[in-house]
Amino acid sequence: MRYSIIAALLYLTGCSSYFLANYDTNEYALINDIRTTAELSKLHCKDVTYMRNAAEIIFYKATAFKNFTSGFGHNEDSISAASNLLNIAKGLNEKYNSGVVPSIAYCESKVSSLEDTSKAIQTIIARKPR
Repeated sequence: MRYSIIAALLYLTGCSSYFLANYDTNEYALINDIRTTAELSKLHCKDVTYMRNAAEIIFYKATAFKNFTSGFGHNEDSISAASNLLNIAKGLNEKYNSGVVPSIAYCESKVSSLEDTSKAIQTIIARKPR
């Protein structure tokens, strides 16, 4: 009975996710947020004002992700991938804030790169133990 109550409390408080996931769920949530933002932004490549804002948001999130991943030891794969992602996001942000209007093809290409890199990072994170 006592064990049932403890198990129920852990399940209801969300602590059970700690035992179920073998990776850092915060790190995974950050990269999922970047991937989702990029995916949704791709639909708006024709709207320069939207993309200027989206590029800045993605750059901010990629910077936060890199800072988060670099705070752990033995996390070289994620740190390297986060640096690559940040470089793509930085390039997109600089292009949209340079005063030159990027082409739709440029936008779609860069946003696709962000999506692909984010997806690869999700795989890296999911494979590693906490």
